[in-house]
Amino acid sequence: MEFLQGKESAEKALADVEDAYVAKATEEGFYNPSLKSILESGSI
Repeated sequence: MEFLQGKESAEKALADVEDAYVAKATEEGFYNPSLKSILESGSI
């Protein structure tokens, strides 16, 4: 909401959304943070 009000950058808003998504996906067992570096490297 802060982004829409001009109080937050788009980069910060997206980072906040990503953090919340990763936290919930990890909690529910859909995401394994230890695989993040593998996925980011494009090795798969």
